[in-house]
Amino acid sequence: MSERNGHVGLILVSHSAKLAEGLADLLSQVAGPAVPIVTAAGAVDGSLGTNGGAVLEAMQAAAANGAQSCSSISVARSSPFAPRSRS
Repeated sequence: MSERNGHVGLILVSHSAKLAEGLADLLSQVAGPAVPIVTAAGAVDGSLGTNGGAVLEAMQAAAANGAQSCSSISVARSSPFAPRSRS
């Protein structure tokens, strides 16, 4: 049996590389080695931001490994600390 499950993998995208690395560490301990986890986080210079090239490379690598779809979950939208619009 392969170490990988062939069905589920995660690409963690964040403005913070440290946040994504910490989450990847936590998730890998919970999910185990059967779920590949890749981060694409932070700006090219290491500051806060998003590196679109890194996100694309992570998605291409996932596709090359058999990924069939990509979903996005925005933590900020579901967070109790997210700014709320005032009506």
